[in-house]
Amino acid sequence: MKSENKCIDCGKVLSRKKFKRCRTCSNRITTHKQKGIPRSETVKLKISQILKQKYKDKTMVPPMLSKSHNQKSKIKQSLTMKQKYLEKLKSGYIPIDYSWKARKPRANIRCIDCDILINPYTITQRCRKCFQIGELNHRFQKEPWNKNKKLDPMPNKYKEKISEAFKQRGIHQGKNNPMYGKTGKLCPSFLGGKSFEPYTSDFNKRFKESIRERDNHCCVVCNKMEENYDEKLHIHHVDYDKKNSFPQNCVSLCKECHMKTNFNRLHWKTFFQSLLTERYNYEYTQDQKIILDFTGVEY
Repeated sequence: MKSENKCIDCGKVLSRKKFKRCRTCSNRITTHKQKGIPRSETVKLKISQILKQKYKDKTMVPPMLSKSHNQKSKIKQSLTMKQKYLEKLKSGYIPIDYSWKARKPRANIRCIDCDILINPYTITQRCRKCFQIGELNHRFQKEPWNKNKKLDPMPNKYKEKISEAFKQRGIHQGKNNPMYGKTGKLCPSFLGGKSFEPYTSDFNKRFKESIRERDNHCCVVCNKMEENYDEKLHIHHVDYDKKNSFPQNCVSLCKECHMKTNFNRLHWKTFFQSLLTERYNYEYTQDQKIILDFTGVEY
C-alpha cells in the first residue's frame, strides 16, 4: 500500500506528494500573511504540536539552526542599509551625535530654580540639588527597599566561585595585570609629582575655615551642605598650584566633586574663576592668572 500524503493542518488526502497543504489551508495562510490577520489559537496549537513532534523524531530540522549569512549576503545587506541611509539623508534627515565630545559648551547657563551656574557641557536645565529635590526624579520620592534591613552575608560557595573565575581570567595575577609595573612616569595620570609637593604655611586650619564660611559651608558644584557629610568640605586650588593659597584661588568642594576636578582641568579652572568673579567680584587676567587687590592692607 502506498502511503497517503495528507495535509499538515486539516489532514485531508492530497493528490500530489510535493505539496504539504491543501488549497484551502494554503490560501488561508497566504491571506493571513497579506492582511496581517492573526492565526486562531487552535491552528497555532496544531502547528506547534506537529513541529515539536518532527523535531523530536529528527525528521525535520529548524530552518536557521547553526546557520549564518554568507559573505555575499552580508555585502548585499550592508549595501541595502547604506542605500536606505543615503535616501534618508537626501530627504532631510540629520543624524544626531550623542557623545560628549560632540557637545559644544553653552555660555552662562543657570539653573531654572536656584539661578546658579551649571556645567556648560551638560544637557540638563537644573543643578544636581534641584534635580534631586524635584518631582522629575522618582528615585528620591520612594524609600529604598533595603532601608533599615540587614542583608544576609554572601555564602562561602559563591565567594569561592567568584575567586576561581577571577583566577582563570588572570586579571589580578602579577604580570597579567595591564597596570603591572606602571608607576611614576609610566603611569598615564602622572603629572610630574605634583601630589607630593608641600603646602605653604598659609594653608592652615584658619584659612580653610574662612573659605568654608565664605561659601556658607556648601559645595560650590553640587550645593550640598557640610552637615550631610561625616567629614568637612575639601579646599580645592583652582589653578592646581599648592603655593597659591589665596581666597581668589580656593574653593570648597565635597569629596565626590573634588575627585571630578582631576580630569578636564582647563574646563574646571574657567568654570570656578567665572563663578568666583560673579559671586565675590574677583578679577583674573585673560591668561587665567589671579589679580590680587592689596588696597586697605597695612604694611
